[in-house]
Amino acid sequence: MDREVTIVRLYLKESDRGRSKRLLDELLDLLRGQGLPGVTVFRGVAGFGERGAAEADLLHLAGDLPLTVEFFDAPDKTEALMTAVAGLAPHLHIVHWRASARTGS
Repeated sequence: MDREVTIVRLYLKESDRGRSKRLLDELLDLLRGQGLPGVTVFRGVAGFGERGAAEADLLHLAGDLPLTVEFFDAPDKTEALMTAVAGLAPHLHIVHWRASARTGS
């Protein structure tokens, strides 16, 4: 059965700091326990944006690489979560769009 969802994608960098620890950890703490079907974090090997360029050091695969955090759920729930994320990290780019999700048994 298909249901309408909103997919949310957050863009940040590995070095981004939250209020008390890494921003990624604060975001995952915020999203964990919200009853989301899941959250995925993607680590980029290169990227650029308003705050400059990032590229992996191929020897160490380390650096200040771009991260993308993605999740989806019902539109009203994701709207509330986007508001909470914006309060936690107002500089983040938040992209969202409507989609259909097919849930299996």
